[in-house]
Amino acid sequence: MKGAFFAFAAWLSAAAAFAAPSCESLAVEAAQKHGVPVELLIAIAHTESGRRGRDQPVRAWPWTSNIEGQGRYYDTQEAALQHLEEVRDSGVTSFDVGCMQLNYRWHQMHFKTLSDMLDPARNVAYAARYLRELWVETGNWETATRYYHSRNLSLGHGYLDRVRAAMARLETSPKLAAYEGTTPELPIARARTLHDRRFEPGAPLVVLGE
Repeated sequence: MKGAFFAFAAWLSAAAAFAAPSCESLAVEAAQKHGVPVELLIAIAHTESGRRGRDQPVRAWPWTSNIEGQGRYYDTQEAALQHLEEVRDSGVTSFDVGCMQLNYRWHQMHFKTLSDMLDPARNVAYAARYLRELWVETGNWETATRYYHSRNLSLGHGYLDRVRAAMARLETSPKLAAYEGTTPELPIARARTLHDRRFEPGAPLVVLGE
């Protein structure tokens, strides 16, 4: 009986993963709509909420948070929202939400509710618009990418390096063909693929300030 229970629990977990919206597909749509390089937006999503199982490619996960530097993945939208509402109601406002890890403290005023902020389509669309605004402000995608994470020069450069590494992984992905031809060549230097411990199964997300 115990074996049957664990098998059923594993099936539920797999079913939840299968049913989760694709941050990547939403990124393609949002990037095309808002004039953002598709590969860049997908790479940012992978940097922000990427995870993978054993022998699986990196996938941005919509039910993700980073609360005061501690990354968490949730199996369902309901579980993520319940926990984040508890965190917010406790008085903590510095936490990141969803596919694109939008910070609640700095961006929540642009959403009606926390549920809307967690919603994958709204989360990704907002991130695309925000990244476009940063490009308009700065005039190039490298600086816009740095500013997406932090205007602190050191933190921004470190983040840009991680996004470049995510782009390098994306270029070697068998799924890349689905994204080809959707955006012009990026003015961001390509980087060799780096081993990144954040994408080991079960590893935490990047800690803010690393």
